[in-house]
Amino acid sequence: MPKLAFFMHIPKTAGTTLHQIIQRQYPAGSIFPAYIGVGAATLGEHLDNLRSQLAAGQNIQLILGHIGFGLHEALGQDLIQMTILRDPVERVVSWYYHQRRVADAKFRQECLRLNLAEVLQQLPVFPLDNHQTRYLSGDFLHHQLTGEIKIPYGQCSGELLAIAQHNLAQYFAVVGIQSNFDQTLRLLQKNLGWQDLTYTRANVSPERQVDDHTADLIRQANTWDLQLYNYAQTLFIQQCQKYLT
Repeated sequence: MPKLAFFMHIPKTAGTTLHQIIQRQYPAGSIFPAYIGVGAATLGEHLDNLRSQLAAGQNIQLILGHIGFGLHEALGQDLIQMTILRDPVERVVSWYYHQRRVADAKFRQECLRLNLAEVLQQLPVFPLDNHQTRYLSGDFLHHQLTGEIKIPYGQCSGELLAIAQHNLAQYFAVVGIQSNFDQTLRLLQKNLGWQDLTYTRANVSPERQVDDHTADLIRQANTWDLQLYNYAQTLFIQQCQKYLT
């Protein structure tokens, strides 16, 4: 049986655009979407459903969702893991305008009332605080499964970054970069045998420019994400050299 694949969808990193490509790669019923509020109220419920389907012999080939690192341990089996990272400043800007644009976005009212600089100074929520490091270190999965806030807002550390870097290098067959989306698709094609890679961009906020002060606030709040992103770019280049040359 082919090894089960897992796409870790870090919010606002082109994951929605990738979905339309993923849907064409796998037979109907073989993709397990694990998004909170879609089919289950919690990640724990999703995992219980997934375990039941796997135990029943259902042909699940790919799991995707806003799930932090550590799913292979939660399931007790190896996974072909892949993800896409994005420049932290661009990701936060995109998140902010997504909140303003989408009617049921969790922080829509706050983001309509405050500009981005004010949001960064007044709204202590995880999507603004080294979110990619939290995802890849396992901190976010711990929070998803237990509800416990292990690393409070503003308290990410170099230790958490080191864990995230280790996990990226050791466990991910594909480390994609949002700004190099087409090359990322080619890496996925090489590693997973995907075929039709055509796409149109989905769930995209209009391009927004922020002033230098706001960009500096984003960088200050995402010190570890900036370093993780640089590291991910190095891994991405290495993977391109290995598989695409």
